[in-house]
Amino acid sequence: MYFDPNPKERLSDLFNYKKELGEILSSVEHEKAIFIKGLRRTGKTSLMKVAMNEIKYPSTYIDTRIYSNRTEFLQGLVKSFNTLTQQTGIYGKIKSHLPKEVELSGVRVKLTNEDLYDYAKELDRYLQSSKKRAVLFVDEAQRTKRFDGDAVFASLYDATKNICFVFSGSEIGLFEDFSGASSESPFYGRAKRIIESGPLLNEKSLEFLRQGFIQAKKTYKEEELEEAVERLDGIIGWLTLYGHYRSSFSHKKSLEQVLSDAVKITSAEFEEFLKNKQEAKSRYEIIMYGLSERNMQWSEIKRFLEIETGTNISDGRLYEYIKNLMNYSFIEEKEGQYFIPDPVMKEAFKQELGRK
Repeated sequence: MYFDPNPKERLSDLFNYKKELGEILSSVEHEKAIFIKGLRRTGKTSLMKVAMNEIKYPSTYIDTRIYSNRTEFLQGLVKSFNTLTQQTGIYGKIKSHLPKEVELSGVRVKLTNEDLYDYAKELDRYLQSSKKRAVLFVDEAQRTKRFDGDAVFASLYDATKNICFVFSGSEIGLFEDFSGASSESPFYGRAKRIIESGPLLNEKSLEFLRQGFIQAKKTYKEEELEEAVERLDGIIGWLTLYGHYRSSFSHKKSLEQVLSDAVKITSAEFEEFLKNKQEAKSRYEIIMYGLSERNMQWSEIKRFLEIETGTNISDGRLYEYIKNLMNYSFIEEKEGQYFIPDPVMKEAFKQELGRK
């Protein structure tokens, strides 16, 4: 169902992103690394999960947001390789090569990077001899940079030939660094496929809502759909949430509920962003509130921040603030104008920060 707010897993539930899905399915046949980038709530997780169920190869999925430290991250990788070896039927054959810092039969022993790479090589040797491939899907991969995850994955990329890594990321600046946009990135210079997941165009947004209401056997008014699309601007995650609520509530109440949820979600995401930036917390809040009111040029942001704080802000410090906000996709820049790209998030910032 289109209006199920959970990530889609079946092809029949995936709307519009057939082109991107086709690119993923064709790329896993020959590419070693695929990077899917796009704003939050533009369907990346659904794309990955549907692709995982459509490919013919052994595959598994990791959500990196669950890891709080490097040990958990490495253990998660080991468990993923365990899943792949079990799917290929060789787990018992290479058991003696398993890494030693994961619980197996209740025994916990030490894990090293070398063990992890050796494990991957053992799996890769089997895949090579049997002319097969395996696919590891890694959601929000840029989150692993704090554990040197980009270096770990780049090393696994180099150590194997028949394992395809599919990464997704919504914090665009960080994800581009992870994927090798910078010469300092471990993935720099390595062959890869880049796939972008973006908002729906207006007509596609309307078509999504119409078809979703037909699936839900719910009547609708065209003018209500048009208002929903205008307010939610093609972000399929928000459109899905609107359709989900509209199945039970009025049009007006459904839009209000989407915004209420957006305030909570945006607040949680922004608090996570601010976790290690407490000294500058109020300045980030001022910038986001200002941009929730209107788009601004660099000089306007600086003037607004200085007026609100009553202090002079150096260009270097402002550059740091703006770069961080862009890295995490809270803001974007186009033709010298800085803005919040997600209109629902923009309204959420206006409501939440306007109260402070």
